[in-house]
Amino acid sequence: MLILIGIMPSQYALNPALKADTLNKTVVSLQKMETLLHKYPDVQTGKWANLPIELAQIRSTLAGQTSLSGISPDLRKLLRADILKADELLGKLDKSGEFHLGKADKETIKQARKQIMGMVDFVALWVVIAVALALGLGTMIGWKRIATTIGEHIGKTHMTYAQGASAELVAMLTIASADLIGLPVSTTHVLSSGVAGTMVTNRSGLQLKTVRNILLAWVLTLPVTIAVSALLFYLTVGGSLKTASLTPPAPVVKLVKP
Repeated sequence: MLILIGIMPSQYALNPALKADTLNKTVVSLQKMETLLHKYPDVQTGKWANLPIELAQIRSTLAGQTSLSGISPDLRKLLRADILKADELLGKLDKSGEFHLGKADKETIKQARKQIMGMVDFVALWVVIAVALALGLGTMIGWKRIATTIGEHIGKTHMTYAQGASAELVAMLTIASADLIGLPVSTTHVLSSGVAGTMVTNRSGLQLKTVRNILLAWVLTLPVTIAVSALLFYLTVGGSLKTASLTPPAPVVKLVKP
């Protein structure tokens, strides 16, 4: 997945399947959002100061476009970054409680976020297929080592059926809860922790060497993957971002009825 993200970002940075009418609705939604912001002068300053700028840049880039595939790759990457920044600020604005937003204003924010995130919140079919193949092949090749480690090398005794059922039940509930909340968790980490918990409860004891290796993997995974993906991104597309620039934002225009 790191390789897919690193070498082909322009292929899935924006959803190429969006039609012209959807893009027009997005522009209209952004116009409504910009009009709403003028009702709250404090939004133009402080921590919210970048929000009107981000929205104007997105609208300016989309104006007159019939397809996102017509946007140059460099501009596409910057547009995606602006969309993510704008969505984050809109989410904070909606939840901040600083401006006593009415029901209609909250709905305007919700629609604006929905429209702009529709351009980036998608997964290309080839990515789904490639990841499924990678996971499937990885499991076919390495399943025995994984099963042996979890079943025999975490505790000092072999795992019983009751311990396996308990660990799987806890893993299921933990992963489902994390999915509802939106937390990124590893199924392998959750399951191995559940197995370790059953071993402690059963007083079977833990194999400290295996537990140490698992903990080291947890600690090292994040910084190592960050460093590798950053290096891949820099080597493939990072240099082009230094010279690319978005079209200057167009002035706020009058609201157009959809």
